[in-house]
Amino acid sequence: MVRTSQMGKGLYIIPSLALAALPWAAAGGTAAGGAAKKTPPKRPNILYIMTDQQCYDMIRAISGNKYISTPNFDRLVESGFTFANAWCASPLSVPSRFALTTGLSPAQYDARTNNTTPESKDRILEVAKNRSMGALFRAAGYDTYYAGKIHLPWANENTMDHYQFEYLEKSEREALADAGTKFFREHTGDKPFLFFFSFIQPHDICSNPYLLGQSEGMGAGRVPQERTPADMRDDLKRFRQLLESQNPAIFEADSSSAPLPFNQAPTDKYPQKVNFKYTPEQWRQYKWIYYRLVEEADREVGQVLDAFYASPYKDNTIVIFTADHGDMGGSHGRVGKEILYTECQRVPFIFSGPGVRHGMDHTSMVCNGWDLLPTMCDIAGIKKPDGLCGESLWPYITKGSPLPQRPYLFFEIQGSYEIMESDGSYAYVRYEPVNGRTLNNSEVLFDMKKDPGQLHNCINDNKECREKAAELSKILDSELQKRQIIQTQ
Repeated sequence: MVRTSQMGKGLYIIPSLALAALPWAAAGGTAAGGAAKKTPPKRPNILYIMTDQQCYDMIRAISGNKYISTPNFDRLVESGFTFANAWCASPLSVPSRFALTTGLSPAQYDARTNNTTPESKDRILEVAKNRSMGALFRAAGYDTYYAGKIHLPWANENTMDHYQFEYLEKSEREALADAGTKFFREHTGDKPFLFFFSFIQPHDICSNPYLLGQSEGMGAGRVPQERTPADMRDDLKRFRQLLESQNPAIFEADSSSAPLPFNQAPTDKYPQKVNFKYTPEQWRQYKWIYYRLVEEADREVGQVLDAFYASPYKDNTIVIFTADHGDMGGSHGRVGKEILYTECQRVPFIFSGPGVRHGMDHTSMVCNGWDLLPTMCDIAGIKKPDGLCGESLWPYITKGSPLPQRPYLFFEIQGSYEIMESDGSYAYVRYEPVNGRTLNNSEVLFDMKKDPGQLHNCINDNKECREKAAELSKILDSELQKRQIIQTQ
């Protein structure tokens, strides 16, 4: 089959399989006497793979980044459809994963941090048991499996049935890849399945400050909750061995190491500043280690994909790949996440499988946290619950039908909320008071087209900016009211 390509505004399509018939469409047969007999549609399996703390540009096939090798993520991009302008609902593990799994606002359920309050437990578990991803698919007759990192509110390896998943493997690393290989080699069954693989890498970058001797500053010195002291020692040993194996020149300016972010400076007139003060060499070490951890994730995911593509399920399975959030990577002098900046909000979001168009959309703004669950329901023919924050992207992914018309998207994290215009023009962020005191510069407006690095708070630059901030502030108030979110006073 000859493939052709065509370029559109922000959209690249290889149309050779673009409108292929979905394999689970109802098939017609001929019964005795010549009458047509319809057979029930065969519903698709879904293989859902997620990494932790992977930026949208940490896939070579998306960004062209020559400093990283991601052959397995690349093959998903090349065989499927990629949203290159996808954002997470919240740039932190638990709230982002809650949104991905339920399609609901974490703030509405007091799940904006990695530690939810006891008062939220009953409401969260009611959602988990009755209308979360696992619950919807299990009720529709699917076998639902989960393996790897959990980090969902009120869930652990012994209680994943709250979220209506059978928990098959607690490892978040190499053993998780082994479990995926075993599943696709040995699984039998007549029911369709949803399998959620949750890999931890490149999240180990959170251990890096200890390697570089950082112990002060906002967010520094905190051991990630899921890592034991022994785990941390193993990480440090491994990181040191990686660094010592390299020529020191790789971390010098104008070398073969990745360049430092162009927006390393803190945003002016902003309530939060840098949280680490590395030397240029340390920043390059940080970036280098982060890239190697992404490559670890690529190898582990690749092992699962190899087994999947060799299985009998490949012709009736949709593969979905995304990350829960990104990493600041030195932008604005920050590492980690948990702040409403592009670097830790934009994530990879890829669909592959039968019926999926081949292409990449660089401009259409979507949110994995809001849009994933309604899209998955559409794939499987499941009625989506009322009250979800997003819309199905499936008609666009398969047929090129228009995307949902949304003039803006809403994002949230502990202490702040954001409204971003979906054409990429302006982003408005509001910070909540702390201990009853309003922060300086608690309202921030970014002109995203003139200032994509988010270096300047333009809220008081001129009348146009003040009016735009007031407009988006009203929209934010409406979104908070719709989600029944009460701001901290």
